[in-house]
Amino acid sequence: MILSMSHAFANSKHTIGDESIQFWLKEMEIYYRDELQMSYSDEMFYEAAKHFFSAKKNDQWTEDVKWGRLPSGKIGIVAFRFLIGMKNIVSSVEQQETTKLMREIAGRYNRYNVTTFMPLWLFTDQYDLVVPNTVQDIVVAIIVMIIMSLALIPQPMCSIWVALAIASIDLGVIGFMTLWDVRLDAISMITIIMSIGFSVDYSAHITYGYVVSKKHTPKERITEALGALGWPLTQGAISTILAVVSLADVPAYMIVTFFKTVFL
Repeated sequence: MILSMSHAFANSKHTIGDESIQFWLKEMEIYYRDELQMSYSDEMFYEAAKHFFSAKKNDQWTEDVKWGRLPSGKIGIVAFRFLIGMKNIVSSVEQQETTKLMREIAGRYNRYNVTTFMPLWLFTDQYDLVVPNTVQDIVVAIIVMIIMSLALIPQPMCSIWVALAIASIDLGVIGFMTLWDVRLDAISMITIIMSIGFSVDYSAHITYGYVVSKKHTPKERITEALGALGWPLTQGAISTILAVVSLADVPAYMIVTFFKTVFL
């Protein structure tokens, strides 16, 4: 049953095959069959295992098992591991597919409490969470901005336009991130949320200037708002870009991602 489980893992879409299995139990069977030319019964399994691990040539396998007290009270193997080779895991889509496939296979063997692990799993789990979390954070931030705008701008309709402007800016940032080879991950998610704060500076201030203007026609009011606030906002945008432009050439993914997102 255990060997059939390792066979199932090794012969999936994203694994190399039986030849890639590194499993002490498989080596133990070969050891007894080919070298010692003898067999052992289920009752003698642990005695046979102790003999196998005591052989000098089998030292490499001792780290793959954990001995402890079984529910029956006897000393036995309470946990073990085996390794298999992976393939076709270059793209993030393939990595996510592999993670789900390995966990689905593990789910078939609940009696063994199987856990699959690969360093890539840390990132593939992030891929599954980052998109819904990003959308959720953006929606929450926009709702908060609407509430704040309603409290500070004496014109309810303008709050809706501020929210739409923020959403439009964020959509543009995400679109250009794709063209600039910025992946959507935890780092870029944080900087996208930060970009909401920057976009509020532009839309909310201009909207407030438009609402409080004493002019009579819309054209005159927007002219006054841009005349009073346009240049200061432009200076603020330029100073923000100048502040982060020095990070563009830093050989660190997190810093370069921060620069690209803020620049956009």
